[in-house]
Amino acid sequence: MVSSMRKKNKFGKRCIGVCWGVTVAVLVSALASTTTFAQDRSVRVRASTAVTPVGSLPAPVIRLLEKGRSTPVSVDACAGQLALDAWGYRFDSPRLRCALAMSDEETRCRGRLSANGSGDVLIDIRSTSSALAITLDREGTQINLDVPAKAADLPVRIAAMPVQWLQPAISTLWPAAHFGAGKLDAQLRVHPGDEVVITGSLHGVGLSLDTDDGRIAAAGMGVTGDIDLHAKASRTAIRWNGRLQGGEWLLDPLYVAMPPRPVALTIDAVIEPAQWRIERLAWGDADVLSLEASALYRPGMVPSLAMLDVALSSSDLTDAGPRYLDSVLALAGLSGLELQGGADFRVELRDGLPDSMDLLLRNVSSADARQRFEVASLDGNLHWRQRGEAPASQLRFDAGGIYGVALGRGQMALASGNGEFRLASPARVQALGGVLQLAKLLWKPAFVTGSTAQFELGLDMRSLDIDRLGKLLGWPSFGGTLSGSMPSARYADGVMRFDGGLDMDMFDGRVRIDSLSVERPFGVAPTLAADLRLADLDLVPLTRSFGFGEISGRLEGHVNGLRLVDWAPVAFDADLHTSTTSRDKRRISQRAVNDLSSVGGSGIAGGLQARMLKVFDTFGYSRIGLKCRLENNVCHMGGLDSSATGYTIVEGSGLPRVSVIGHQREVDWPVLLKRLEAAADGQVPQVQ
Repeated sequence: MVSSMRKKNKFGKRCIGVCWGVTVAVLVSALASTTTFAQDRSVRVRASTAVTPVGSLPAPVIRLLEKGRSTPVSVDACAGQLALDAWGYRFDSPRLRCALAMSDEETRCRGRLSANGSGDVLIDIRSTSSALAITLDREGTQINLDVPAKAADLPVRIAAMPVQWLQPAISTLWPAAHFGAGKLDAQLRVHPGDEVVITGSLHGVGLSLDTDDGRIAAAGMGVTGDIDLHAKASRTAIRWNGRLQGGEWLLDPLYVAMPPRPVALTIDAVIEPAQWRIERLAWGDADVLSLEASALYRPGMVPSLAMLDVALSSSDLTDAGPRYLDSVLALAGLSGLELQGGADFRVELRDGLPDSMDLLLRNVSSADARQRFEVASLDGNLHWRQRGEAPASQLRFDAGGIYGVALGRGQMALASGNGEFRLASPARVQALGGVLQLAKLLWKPAFVTGSTAQFELGLDMRSLDIDRLGKLLGWPSFGGTLSGSMPSARYADGVMRFDGGLDMDMFDGRVRIDSLSVERPFGVAPTLAADLRLADLDLVPLTRSFGFGEISGRLEGHVNGLRLVDWAPVAFDADLHTSTTSRDKRRISQRAVNDLSSVGGSGIAGGLQARMLKVFDTFGYSRIGLKCRLENNVCHMGGLDSSATGYTIVEGSGLPRVSVIGHQREVDWPVLLKRLEAAADGQVPQVQ
């Protein structure tokens, strides 16, 4: 409490001249008009306590001293305390010392004003039969108060006042807020009484403010406008109509760097101890963004936002995106999203939770800075209601894309009621030469479910061209189609988990994908996990596609625990081997023998020397098998069998007979990738 009081004194003592000066000036004028001094005589007067609606000055003592008729009369006035509690100011031992000059036209007192712990303020008090004028001057800041004899209002002019001087006043209304740098000019009229009324204009430059929790802040702001303030002991009404220019501000999570041109701002608010009412807040940034809002906030022991209605409109999302939306979109990993078109948005909150939302999109196009998705010419509307049914919603777009996969024209019908969004009917879109069909879509926010947000979708894929997908991923061309059904995919805590599976028809066989999940699909370092099953793949087109020699026969096996981080493998347990039941011929080319030898760091065994490889183009084999368990960037190798000397990768059959034995059981993953790349390029393998 003591430190809080000292902080108020630090800022407030610079403003003490108005009430103190008025009180002393009236007393001095009255005494001076009736008093004659002899040499070295003094008069000491104790006045009654002055009480006003905004504060009190208890029993000031005024001493007038004349040392001679040729010297000015000196005035020394002091009091124990000047309290302006309604404005948050309190001054200990205020004192006024000035030289009194009197003439037929005016009484004037010029000197210094001070209080404990504060530097001196120059003061000039002039009193005539028609008016009282007080001027305070300190370090370039000047405050002028002109009081006509019969006027009810007090004109006040302020020049270059540090905004920090208003800290005690703002603390009475908003204890958590603190002014920083910045200066104010003002032309005001003050009407004292049971309700203090202040009207006039303000101009501020370089203004800054922050709060104790750091969630609200501003810096370098410029303001110009008109203010109308009505203050009672328990109620303050503020009306502001003006412009903001330059600087930056934070209303967590919204961060805005202001444009160079002015932005219109209108506020009508009522502040009471139990609640703050924003009856109207209007923001006008040309075509970029307009806002209309009203709110009810209760600042008690547990602060709460009882009501908030916001309506936003933008005809220029190109500028609105980076200026107003980027900081919010960054929370979803969408920083730098490029937007075009226009949009209207309205949201109503009750007791801090959304009650309704409406979104209208007008020819919106967007492109993710990381090329993860895009959409062109998106039109339509979305309506959501927490209670009851919302109007029908519909979205239409001309084209789109996800991670480079082009999407054709599409549309989607949606419905909302009792806090959920749902797909009203299946939505189809052309992609990769086939069809994607969204069969199910459901979203419920966390405050509706009572736990975590619920997001589900069902997706069917029919005859997607794997070659087109492969080109996007940098794969070789190997033909085939992708079909499958995921009846339900659930998103929670940043992870998308897919029920069902995907079947890929390729190389005259099938690849099955199960246990598929994706973490942070549009965030930093997206992570994919899955299990793969390979069945009856024809090795001839497969090895030709990858440039890995040529092997005939059928391939089967699995890749369990596959994990990709930022689409690069970091873990898996793979076991790939040829089928022993297939009736296909089992032959392996000379190059394929060399390539498989390079993978395991192996040698050639089984009664055939390496020089004999040049004599034959292909060899018969009985079985081929290769295992790799990747963890911590090391591949733990295995084959068909294992012994103290190595593991078998190729088990030869017939004459000429060749077998490939692997000797390196642990291979650095980057080294293994280089070997595979070299083999695919037809280079002679180098095994160390």
